[in-house]
Amino acid sequence: MDKKKLDQKIVGVYTVVGAVAGLMAHYLTSMSIHLALIIPFSMYLASLAVFVRGTEGKKRSRIIYYSFFTLFLVWSTVWVFFFNL
Repeated sequence: MDKKKLDQKIVGVYTVVGAVAGLMAHYLTSMSIHLALIIPFSMYLASLAVFVRGTEGKKRSRIIYYSFFTLFLVWSTVWVFFFNL
């Protein structure tokens, strides 16, 4: 798989996961701030387990690095956006 295509897939998948996690965190904030923080990161870990399966070494570390920062930035942006509405 081409390096550029892998990076694009990582960003695409975790942009969607981050947007869904940010929306869920917005609705869960009224119930519990702990749920609003735990559920998005558990979604990340579950999707990461599926995405990383079958990869090795350097490619695995690149997937983890890019996916975490993409998810975190999209998740926090969506959560803050909906919180301020």
